[in-house]
Parts: sequence; structure tokens; C-alpha cells
Amino acid sequence: PESGTYERELDISVAGQNRNYLIHIPKNYSISKKVPLVVLIHGAFSTAKHMQKQSGFSELADREGFLVAYPNGAFGLFGFFQHWNAGHCCGKAQSDNIDDVGFLVDVIKDIQHQFNVDSSRIYMVGFSNGGMLTYRFAAEHTEILAAAAPMAASLGGRASAADSIWIAPQPKSKLPLIIFHAEDDRHVPYSGGSSPKKGGEREYVSVKECINFWIENNGCAQNPIEEKIYQNAVTHKTWSSGLDD
Repeated sequence: PESGTYERELDISVAGQNRNYLIHIPKNYSISKKVPLVVLIHGAFSTAKHMQKQSGFSELADREGFLVAYPNGAFGLFGFFQHWNAGHCCGKAQSDNIDDVGFLVDVIKDIQHQFNVDSSRIYMVGFSNGGMLTYRFAAEHTEILAAAAPMAASLGGRASAADSIWIAPQPKSKLPLIIFHAEDDRHVPYSGGSSPKKGGEREYVSVKECINFWIENNGCAQNPIEEKIYQNAVTHKTWSSGLDD
């Protein structure tokens, strides 16, 4: 296949909407060589095309030589406003219990059928609602991923005070994660609870609880190695683990 970005439609439908994704083929791709795959999940009320433009991952893929998939969420309106069922969030996808985890499995299988994917180097990155789905997918399908990177997200919460707290299920194996979250995030608060920006009854599990979930799962040391980077604007913490066990 030639390099560039193409739309692929899967043979499944949700509420009358066909599910699809974008696939970016890097420059100099050859079917004779196994390449890594990165699955990039957009946030709520965004699109695969917007995530591609915003992230710059296609340009990075051309430089580094990996495939990038940009899936589209369900229940969009006129090609916009797609979102995901991450278990505790968000919108109609969550309330209708749409199987977005299964959709992502299908996307990965479809790409593996078309391309020479290195199955030991499949990664997932997600932002906000997409990061929440990344947390859920990482917990439910650790066997598929080499690592995951949730951004501005939470692995649990509830839609209202009347609901029980939903938490991602216990993973069956260890998995490396890198978590990005701003301490002043006003949409998905770092300390958990309701959104300072949106208000309402929806609550999120704190970043500390998300980190502790994976510390326990991966058998990490309780005390991280901490350093300040980017002129002290970012705190970088590393919890070492026995991932080679």
C-alpha cells in the first residue's frame, strides 16, 4: 500500500451507524517488515480526523516507521461529536453500553489482517474520554498491548450520585503505562470528584487512585523516583516494577 491516511469501514453497525477508523501508513512502509502499531483514541465530541491533526502522530509515524490507527467513536452527528463507552463515561455510548472495547479489538484485528504488524509492539494512546477507554482496554486486554498512555483521564467514576462507582476490571497480567495529567485540569480533576468546569453529579476517580491501581497490578515499588523536567513545569515520577518477572 502507498503511504498516507485512508478511511476503513468495518462490517459492523451501531444504532444504524457504520463503525470506521483512519489508518496512516508511514513513508517507506514495506509488507516484508514487521512494524509497530499505535492506536490513538480521540476525546468525547471529537473525531478521528481531528485527533490526527491535533496529535501530530502521523508525522511522527513517517519519521519513525510505525502504523497509526485513529478509530471514530459512536453516535456522532453529521460526522462530529463522537464519544466512547469507557465503563463510567460518557454520554449515550455509556448509557447504551456500546461495546467500544470490542470495536477496538476488531480495528486491531482488521489492521493485522492487512499489514505486517509486530504483535509484540501494539500500543494505545487516548485523550480524555479516549484516555478513559484506553484505561479500560488496557485492563481488559493486557494481552494485546505492549504499553498504554492515558492522558487527562480516569479509570473509574460514576455518572450520578445514584450510581455505583465503576472501576476498570482487574487486569490478568502486568502492563507498562505512562500517565499524563495536569494538576489544574478543570474537566477531569486531578484529585477526583466532580468536574470544576462542567459541574453536575458526574464524578471521577483521582489520578492517585489510578496510579495505585497499576502500581498494585504491576508489582511496582511504592516510592517513586521523582524529578522536575521542562524547567520545573512538569513533575516526572517513575515507579519501577518487576515487569520482566
